[in-house]
Amino acid sequence: MDDQNRDQAGCPCHQYGALELQREAITRRAGEYKKIATRLVVLGKHPDGEHVLMKCPVCNQCWQRSSAWNWGAKPYLFGVPAIELSDWLELPFVDPDEVLIFAASIDRFLTIQKFVASTNSCRKEGCSKHAIKGSVFCLKHHVESLQRIHTLPQTPSGRWWGPYERFNPDRFDDVLEKQQP
Repeated sequence: MDDQNRDQAGCPCHQYGALELQREAITRRAGEYKKIATRLVVLGKHPDGEHVLMKCPVCNQCWQRSSAWNWGAKPYLFGVPAIELSDWLELPFVDPDEVLIFAASIDRFLTIQKFVASTNSCRKEGCSKHAIKGSVFCLKHHVESLQRIHTLPQTPSGRWWGPYERFNPDRFDDVLEKQQP
C-alpha cells in the first residue's frame, strides 16, 4: 500500500520515523499523541500502568505508549517492532525519553574517558570479561558500580532495540574495541 492509499485509509504511521533522541523530537511527538493514538488499536496494557502496546489496523505497525516524566509525564507514542503480547507484558521496550537522559550522561562519560582492557579478569561473579585498567571490573560492571553510588544515571529498564541499541550497556564492549590502538 502506497503512502497516498494509507493516508486515505487513516494510517498515520509512514509520517513518523524512529523517534530521535532529542528533547525537541520527544516534545513534538508528545504533542502529536492524540493525532496518532486515535487511529490505533490497543493490544494490551502493562501492569506498570505506564505502558500500552498498540497497533495500526491498516499497516500493522506496532506502537508503544509511554510517559515522558521529565516533560511532566506527557504521554507519547513511538513505533516498535512486532512482538507477541505475552513477551511485551514481560518486558516492554525501553522508553526513548529515558534513553535520552541516560545516553547524554553515558556518552559524555564514555568519550571523555579512555578505557583500555587490562590482563586481569573482571571481579564480578560470573563475568568472563577482562577488567579495564584502573578498575577491578569490566566496563559494563564498572559503570554499574558508579550507578550504585549515583555517579552515573541508572540504566533504563526495558527491551533494547533498533535505534537505541547502541546505548545498551551490554554493548559497552564495542566502546573498548573502538578505543584499542
